[in-house]
Amino acid sequence: MSVFCLILAPPGALVAADEVSRLLDPIESLGFFGRSVWVDGNLGVGLLHCAAPACAEPVTYPHQALGGRLVLAADVRLDAAQELMAALSYPKAGRAQVTDEDLLLAAYVRWGTDCPRHLLGDFAFVVYDRETRELFGATDALGNRRLFFGEGRSGGTVIASEEACLIVVPGLAEKWSEVAVACWMTAAPHRQLSLFERIGVVAGGQEFRSKEGSMVVRQWWHAEPTRAIRYRRLNEYADHYRSLLQLAVSDRMPEGSVLCELSGGLDSSSVTAAAVEAAAAGTTQVAALSILYPGYGGCDESAAISATRACLGLSNWHGVVDQPSHGSPWLNLTPRPESPYTFKIRLQEEAVALAVRLGCRVILTGFGGDEHTRGNPGFAATARLARGDFGIVRELQEVSRRSGISLGALARDRLARPAARRLLPQRLVREIEVHRVIRAYLPPWLYRNQPLLEQIREQYRRDSYLAGQDPYTRSIILKFRRSTTWAALDAYRWSARTHGIDVRAPFFDLRITRFLLSTPPDLWYRDDCGKYLVRQAFRGRLPESVLALEKIFYSEVAQSRWTLHRGALLAEIESARTRAVPGSQLDALLPQAGDNLDSVNRFSVLYAASLARWSNSRGNITRG
Repeated sequence: MSVFCLILAPPGALVAADEVSRLLDPIESLGFFGRSVWVDGNLGVGLLHCAAPACAEPVTYPHQALGGRLVLAADVRLDAAQELMAALSYPKAGRAQVTDEDLLLAAYVRWGTDCPRHLLGDFAFVVYDRETRELFGATDALGNRRLFFGEGRSGGTVIASEEACLIVVPGLAEKWSEVAVACWMTAAPHRQLSLFERIGVVAGGQEFRSKEGSMVVRQWWHAEPTRAIRYRRLNEYADHYRSLLQLAVSDRMPEGSVLCELSGGLDSSSVTAAAVEAAAAGTTQVAALSILYPGYGGCDESAAISATRACLGLSNWHGVVDQPSHGSPWLNLTPRPESPYTFKIRLQEEAVALAVRLGCRVILTGFGGDEHTRGNPGFAATARLARGDFGIVRELQEVSRRSGISLGALARDRLARPAARRLLPQRLVREIEVHRVIRAYLPPWLYRNQPLLEQIREQYRRDSYLAGQDPYTRSIILKFRRSTTWAALDAYRWSARTHGIDVRAPFFDLRITRFLLSTPPDLWYRDDCGKYLVRQAFRGRLPESVLALEKIFYSEVAQSRWTLHRGALLAEIESARTRAVPGSQLDALLPQAGDNLDSVNRFSVLYAASLARWSNSRGNITRG
């Protein structure tokens, strides 16, 4: 597992070692186990080693094959390694010494550019063929890793697994991508866009091919279920789901010890339960960390956490109390100087510090659970109605009685609208979806910019990899692609890698995604409750109090933090506005004085303030 950068100069030119090394300097802290720079003619590769070497001597050069014809640079962690080695005909005797990089390069030798379809795990890699002078690269289907590329000096190509490497390349970070910044401020960031116009992105499930400087990016993974999964009994679905989560957790557990995040919710509790079960069959020790919110009423999950600890027999448990004076787990204005994307989040850094003290090299998190298992009440209701299950009508009546929401409003949201999305022309449905995203989330100071609005609409229309998908599948994939979870996960991984620790999210596993896409929607949302199948899968393995808990967003905590930090956020924005040249990009992207910011999505103000602070630290961009 390495952060890497690669420079490919035009034929006849030479790449210098210090030219490669400069790209690594801004993120040197991620190379906990050192760095390597390798140059050969017009090719240069820089590596920051984020994980302990698999052998006594760390690899100090990119992986090569076929007599040095193929050169690989990769940030990779593969799942199902034994199955992949068997498919690649590795002898059983030597499998223990095979690294993920070895496997990836062997897969490329065997399957060529089709190799991403044979891989499971988190990966972003680049292969250079010296003979054909072609570059090929790809990222995993869900986008756990990404690639960033741009044009270097003298027309060469620069590629890196972290955008911060490219920001220091002259000319690449001089101009903001207004569309990307606007999408970022909707609290639904577009993972296929960089915040800078001249930096390209190879996002989730994409690959690129480049020859003589011509870069073509396309989608290799399409959200199509391999087959429809249908069982006769609910417990069969539950067993299948639980086995997949168990596999995802087991593949992410190293030997030694692992730290699990544990809240009172189902996501982290089920991951921790799976980790404890896997540890019982192996040599890994499981520790757990919980964030506690005493005095915050419905946000205090200490009782559910205690019940889970007792149920799983967790003795190595650690609690961190979050108080208003500490800041917040999500509203924390500490952007890193290397990139506007990533934040320093205090509670994440405390988790990393605990992992260091305990000697854990891996942190398992429940990130991605909401995106995969919460379900969609509208599609669940219409699926039941289409099967002739009129019990959904009685259920909506009960929900109306209990919640006070009118039966007509429930029928509109859970029956009429989902049905319309299936029956209306898909082009019209996409236009409605785009309009709703812009109207619901885009800050008003950007909404008034009509030319920018049209560019944003066009960008969302370009989700061609979703063309032809049924509305339910498209809703799932859009939820993956535009989730704020990615920003939190990126920040977490950055903090952890500084200490040689990897943060792993078992829910962002392609096997679980395929299962979700292949099963009926009403398995995941039923009885007016999300995560229905998860509750069935862990019945008897987690306390009933946890299975019955309906997780809520920490609104009380969030409101207290917003009140605490609002003044500082607005001051940061105003400071940047006073320094920005009138009419410049930054001046246009930040809030205008006098706007009613209290009516704006808090994430919009948070991201605007982080952009302001990051820009204030780089005066050349602020003035651009």
